[in-house]
Amino acid sequence: MIGTWQTIPHPMVTAVLATQLDFVVLDMEHGSFSLEEIRNCINAKGQNDCAVMVRAPSLDQIMIQRIDELGPDAIMIPGICGENQFISAYLSTDISYKKGVSPYTPLNVYGDFDPTLTNPTPAYPMIEHVDMVGKMKYIVDKIMKTGYTFNLSICYIGAYDLSKSMGITGQIYSSALQSKMEELAKELRNFNIKPGCLVKSVNDIHMYLDIGYEVFAFEADCKVLMDRYEQISEDHEDLLYRSFIDDQHSHS
Repeated sequence: MIGTWQTIPHPMVTAVLATQLDFVVLDMEHGSFSLEEIRNCINAKGQNDCAVMVRAPSLDQIMIQRIDELGPDAIMIPGICGENQFISAYLSTDISYKKGVSPYTPLNVYGDFDPTLTNPTPAYPMIEHVDMVGKMKYIVDKIMKTGYTFNLSICYIGAYDLSKSMGITGQIYSSALQSKMEELAKELRNFNIKPGCLVKSVNDIHMYLDIGYEVFAFEADCKVLMDRYEQISEDHEDLLYRSFIDDQHSHS
């Protein structure tokens, strides 16, 4: 699966991205989205077979509930510190875990609420701290013991925050960071969870495929946009320069 982070809070951006990608993540942690803009962007994907997910600002049950009621395809939850927070994040969209329920939301078709439905919006806790390495067995066992089903399908590993927790902030290609990324991927795959991560190039995709990753967020919309127009600007300047040289030669 290939997708991207969306930080520009406009539905036209979502509409364009949805024509080409498997998923788009609307970023409320680092982007400037309002809830109204989140809803507009969710609607903007139209008939495209693209999952529009939302990264919540934090593990805040009320905010997660409000995002959930807007009808995203999934919710990613950052800032997880410890096994218990991971479990809380995983269960955050389950109807028996919510703090409140309203039938008058997009999620419940504005009043057509069926309380017997047992398919909550997928909640994907993110792994962003080195202390989470080696904790999945404990997490799965504890969830099963409480009577819930464990069927987490995707877990995104935030390389930048992971590097920060290791004291090597931003060094996402370091051998120490890559070793932890590989260890986490192996651990997740033992529980049939698809590992996901940020990539910046086709080479990155190949590198992470080799160690078991399956879900790739290619940069963010703002970065791809800037890089493309930077290249266009450089090409244009080069073209003008060559045109100037040719003109000088023709008059010499």
